[in-house]
Amino acid sequence: MVLKILFKIKKIIILKKKFFIQFIIFLPSSILLILITRALSLIKKINILEINFSRIADVYPLFWSLKVDDVLNLKFKKKYLIFINDNFQHNKTWFKLWNRIIKFSPFSLLWKNFFIMSKFFPGHKNITAERYETILHNLYLAKINQDKMRNFKLEQIKKISSQNKVLLKFNESEEQLGKNYLDSRSANKYSYICFHSRDRAYLQHYNNQKDWSYHDFRDSNIDTYLPAMEHFTKLGYPCFRMGSKVEKKIETNNNNIIDYASSSSQSDFLDVYIASKCFMAVYSESGISVIPEVFDRPIVYVNWPAFNFSCFSANSLVIPKKYFSKKKNRNLTFSEILELNFEGVATSAKLKDLEIDLIDNTPTEILDAAKENFERLNGNWIEDAKCVELQKKFWSLFNYSYIKSPTFRIGSTFLKNNFELIQ
Repeated sequence: MVLKILFKIKKIIILKKKFFIQFIIFLPSSILLILITRALSLIKKINILEINFSRIADVYPLFWSLKVDDVLNLKFKKKYLIFINDNFQHNKTWFKLWNRIIKFSPFSLLWKNFFIMSKFFPGHKNITAERYETILHNLYLAKINQDKMRNFKLEQIKKISSQNKVLLKFNESEEQLGKNYLDSRSANKYSYICFHSRDRAYLQHYNNQKDWSYHDFRDSNIDTYLPAMEHFTKLGYPCFRMGSKVEKKIETNNNNIIDYASSSSQSDFLDVYIASKCFMAVYSESGISVIPEVFDRPIVYVNWPAFNFSCFSANSLVIPKKYFSKKKNRNLTFSEILELNFEGVATSAKLKDLEIDLIDNTPTEILDAAKENFERLNGNWIEDAKCVELQKKFWSLFNYSYIKSPTFRIGSTFLKNNFELIQ
């Protein structure tokens, strides 16, 4: 314990020393940049958007802003953007694709020091660094930002929820590279299904000095997805298990179930390409789900631990984990879960304090949800009156304004089998 504390103190000292050296080095250029921006701000207010690209899902604010601005015919792309994050560790292909449509300003350390110094000079209020943290892409964020939701007209909300424009593009050589890999696995574009089950491995690799256990409630077991994979391979759809770092391999003799995440083929490029060309994705709650979302691929969100799903995703479906209360000795209803007021930031510790255990979706529930969305996409799903009634009842629980695609649903079979949770 003592050694661990000493190590943390040493790390803090090293970081502060590094920051001080960088600050001194960039001081002259920061002052020059302050003078230039102050002069320009006399003519027009300068708006700067700070983008975090440290992990895959950190692009969400940018994705959301572009999505909304494109629908509303705003000129977001003409805003001056900067890329401030000197801890860039994630997928290089992901950054390259975004940089093709948004030219990020280089010299992130210079801009970082600029904002520190700028506060000590007159006119700082005319230099705004927007963060776009108050985005509205899920039910929780919409709830806590109702003041911003009120700025949208009903017809604008409908446009945003039905917008399916794909912003990112692969070039010709990238398309060929991706096709070559799919061919090697006997898979064709839009004729295979991607699966992902979150575990601890990625964040441990990302930073093994940090305790990430507060995310554990989001985890699930990849083995529970196997029945769904087996089902779709019988229909002629190869299944790819996605991820860049995973805790364990899939145990199967089915050659059409490809454990890509554990293979030697895994790469930054294929992480993005495979997920962008799938017929459908079946993903647990993890940042990697933003890839098929950005490429407008239908998603079955399973093992979702809170009501923070992106319900603007078209032709998609969600089934949540159940909340078992030890105090009440039963599963909480959806209304009771909403009353917990996590506002999208539930943690393992909070759930423990409340004496609540999250119950993962069963293999059958995952299979049923995936089959339902698959059949809906193929026009074979038969909607009965009970399903329609339960859908309306579920969405009426959220008695505030939010953005939802008309083709986004909670699993009908899941609702029918757990109708008591809507009471």
